[in-house]
Amino acid sequence: MLPQQSINLIRVLIADDHVLVREGLRKVLEMDYAIELTGDAATACETLFELRRGAVDVVVLDLSMPGCTDVDLIERIVTGYPEVAVLVLTMHGDPHIARRALDAGARGYLTKDISIDLLIDAVHQVAAGRSYVDPALTGALICPPEPPQPLEQLSLR
Repeated sequence: MLPQQSINLIRVLIADDHVLVREGLRKVLEMDYAIELTGDAATACETLFELRRGAVDVVVLDLSMPGCTDVDLIERIVTGYPEVAVLVLTMHGDPHIARRALDAGARGYLTKDISIDLLIDAVHQVAAGRSYVDPALTGALICPPEPPQPLEQLSLR
């Protein structure tokens, strides 16, 4: 008989305004034995309500949530619940948006076109206190592209 080992489950809250995305994330995250889903939320208010209930280690957060701007919600979570890691999962692959989210306190940033394995790995990384950024954005965040100069934005006409 094998000795029982205590597993510290990673308690995850899914916050996305699309039912289909929340259900899909639930199915994906339930594949990992070390992840326990504590709930889901469709709005900023619901997200904060679920956090007040406690028992959350990681929030998988969409940037486009009704009721709050993206950066404002991240800042509210980080300020009010410093023990909770915010992992942004969004369709926005713009490095400037990623930088704003990370500067607001998100511990991780992923785009929705990543693989299941990367998502699960990211949840584990941010739950352990480390940062995790979508590999497709890492280079652009280290050396961000220069914003276009005003004269460069003019057409030839």
